[in-house]
Amino acid sequence: MSAGPYRAEPSGPRYVCLVCYAYASSTGGLCTTCEVDLLSVDDPEVRAELRAEAERRMQKRQYAEYFALSLLGFMITIPLLPIMGEFVYFGGSLAIGWVATQVYTRVRPGSALALYAERRRRLAHELAGQRPQPALPARAESSVDEGDPEELPLDATLRWLGVRLDERGGPERKK
Repeated sequence: MSAGPYRAEPSGPRYVCLVCYAYASSTGGLCTTCEVDLLSVDDPEVRAELRAEAERRMQKRQYAEYFALSLLGFMITIPLLPIMGEFVYFGGSLAIGWVATQVYTRVRPGSALALYAERRRRLAHELAGQRPQPALPARAESSVDEGDPEELPLDATLRWLGVRLDERGGPERKK
């Protein structure tokens, strides 16, 4: 006797915690971390909130990368401060920070700065009415979990966020 499609196991997580963004399960219940109800990913508002959280994390990564590269520019030009003065120091720091940002986006195509640069490039092409060309060829070793979370499917977005799936089939309450 064959089990009908209504008895088939779900292929991925169907419920997720929107408080800690760290737990998902194929069955409903409580999150083991924060003990709140898991919400269904079939709800469009839940999917929108997951994508919004991924975008917030991506922006946080972008600002951290940009700050580190700008700080590098200021550190490299410190020897110019006593010799050339403040004006040259600040101008040189900004120039080196800009160059470092441009180099970083080329060297690390999966970085947040590179993803935002790609978004800006695509948007500029769309606004000009042109068809955008790919900036770099796709890397063979890249996985579906890398890349712009705005374009990832829901399961890949969950993996990108670091949500762990309960392997036992359902959440259990933490004692």
